[in-house]
Amino acid sequence: MSAILDYFDLNKRVSTPSIKVLPDGSHEFASSSETAQVVPVWKQITLYLGTVVGILFSPAITAFQAAKLGALSITISAVIVSLIIAFLLMPTIFEKGVKSDSPFIVQFGLFVQHGVFWSVLLAAIGKTIGG
Repeated sequence: MSAILDYFDLNKRVSTPSIKVLPDGSHEFASSSETAQVVPVWKQITLYLGTVVGILFSPAITAFQAAKLGALSITISAVIVSLIIAFLLMPTIFEKGVKSDSPFIVQFGLFVQHGVFWSVLLAAIGKTIGG
């Protein structure tokens, strides 16, 4: 069970080494204890929700682009699928695509954008398979 929880904990995904400048002007990689950053729980939850929001509002964006304005309908099944996709993708997105020193709003925007992307991708796959 611990391995499953470790997968979803974004703190386990912060692994970008940083370079520190020594007093003589030379550079070296900082040790992991010096670069260990803790991602607070509130920030992790917000980033996960950003991906869910991106997935949920992606159909509205697609409808707006097609000039088919209508009411946004969010069903329970859409929320559940969005949560599953977000939970499966988020740790990898965080590990591969986010600089830990970037501003939080930039990180949040990246997660919303990834949510929109995956929703569009899955819709395209569904249209291809469905005919």
